[in-house]
Amino acid sequence: MRRPAEIRAPAASWIPVLKESYSFLRDHGVGDLLLYGSQAMSIYMRYPLRSKDIDLVSTQMRPKLLDDLTKRLTHFSETSPKNTVMTRVTDRGFTRTYSIYLRSQGYPLVVEIFDTVLDGKEPKILMPYIRLVQRWKTALYVPTPDAIVALRLSFRPPERISRLNAIRLNRFIKAREHEINYKQILELLIEWETRQLVLENLKDLYKRHGVRIIHDNKIDPHIRDYLIS
Repeated sequence: MRRPAEIRAPAASWIPVLKESYSFLRDHGVGDLLLYGSQAMSIYMRYPLRSKDIDLVSTQMRPKLLDDLTKRLTHFSETSPKNTVMTRVTDRGFTRTYSIYLRSQGYPLVVEIFDTVLDGKEPKILMPYIRLVQRWKTALYVPTPDAIVALRLSFRPPERISRLNAIRLNRFIKAREHEINYKQILELLIEWETRQLVLENLKDLYKRHGVRIIHDNKIDPHIRDYLIS
């Protein structure tokens, strides 16, 4: 049987696009720019993950700036880049996603800038858990390892935690195990009001894929009973 083609771009393809996007937006006055998603995990890992998108967060993004960034990224794309602004209604109001679609070195790649986190919460809730990291000759603001784990556990339905995301999160935890504070992760889930959501996500992950997150019992000592209930 022929192996399915890998659609996620290798680090050598997406890192240059990330560096250009991040530097351009910072140089054009976006002061609250945050690296998010699997790229934030890659910051802390020896071998960056493959990716099909680059996730950033900012409340200062605007359509004109999106158009300017799209033009700036033209030389990274084998096709003419396109962009969209998608507005979605959540329980907390409107949330917008600014997207640029590229094809880099044969791989589809999307640069996405979100103006909220955790399904509509203001990004300022992450501020106490952000650090400046130097990687790939670029200074980037990223969540702390504890915050990354809490965020990756808090996917909303219907996506929840996929098998791939669970495997990647476990790789990340193994890579940063020496500095991860599980008590802090639980405190973040309580603060962000996602503790019950995370329990449901972990149960769904176990029921569908038979996969558990490393040391999930340190986040909640009763997790085993919950998984089999």
